[in-house]
Amino acid sequence: ENWGHFYEQTCRLLGLDPSCFRGTAEEFMDVVHLDDRDSVKAAIARSLEQGVPYQVEYRVIWPDGSIHAISSRGHLVRNEDGRPAQLDGIMWDQTELVRANKSLHESQERFRQLAEIFPETIFEADLSARLTYANAHGLRKYGATQADLDLGINIASLIAPEDRPMALERLKRRFARKEGGYLEFRAVCLNGEPFDALVYSAVILQQEKVVGIRGFILDISERKQAERELRRTNQLLAEATARANEMAAKAEAANLAKGEFLANMSHEIRTPMNGIIGMTGLLLETQLNVEQRRFAETVAASAESLLTLINDILDFSKIEAGKLAL
Repeated sequence: ENWGHFYEQTCRLLGLDPSCFRGTAEEFMDVVHLDDRDSVKAAIARSLEQGVPYQVEYRVIWPDGSIHAISSRGHLVRNEDGRPAQLDGIMWDQTELVRANKSLHESQERFRQLAEIFPETIFEADLSARLTYANAHGLRKYGATQADLDLGINIASLIAPEDRPMALERLKRRFARKEGGYLEFRAVCLNGEPFDALVYSAVILQQEKVVGIRGFILDISERKQAERELRRTNQLLAEATARANEMAAKAEAANLAKGEFLANMSHEIRTPMNGIIGMTGLLLETQLNVEQRRFAETVAASAESLLTLINDILDFSKIEAGKLAL
């Protein structure tokens, strides 16, 4: 019942005023958080009754209302008669440690919750490439269970054979250079079903030492299929364009040949037509009866009309050949 052996620093640790502390258990228990008093009493009673060391963690409330986490360790000291004399031990304020652990736990819990609802694969692996964690989506995606993960799944078994050497070599470089990055590869599920994957990973560091790797894996099968279809479409378009250009070249060559033919024919026809027109003109200058003159004039008019048509055809051929001079 006598707490008179409390040091001044201990009193301050518990928020007690050393000048007012009378050394009673009641004073000590008054500052212990109500929810922790039973565990403190039980630890002290067990040490007094059984002579075993005591170890207890509890909270104390200071006069300003602030709550502090305390950890106590100690043992029972007996007098010369073997009767319990006092409890000797140490205590320390672990408020900051408790807060840090709480923050760490909350952070880990946030990560776990986010990982479990993330609609893609999130994973962690050790230096041997053995998976140590996979979220629920990842397990479903690869057709695995938590039991499979506990038995051991190596990253290499989830990579298609044709991409395995490249991917493992990249993983070694990740570990050696402590770097992260992207990688596209052909993945396989446990049942052997393949799919196109994109992984982003970064090394796990503990005290600047690489202890593993973590990242996420995206199924990019639809994107890769779209890329393949786009390449096929571009190839077909290129082939169609080449055929169209070839046909256009042939058509242009045929058109030029037609123009040259018409031009040549027009020249060949116009030469004798000039002769017919000239001779008909000479004929009209001679002594002709009425019927003969009518026949000759008809020949001359027809020849002039035909020559005009021939000239028009020749001009059209020059236009198509780009040789018309104005």
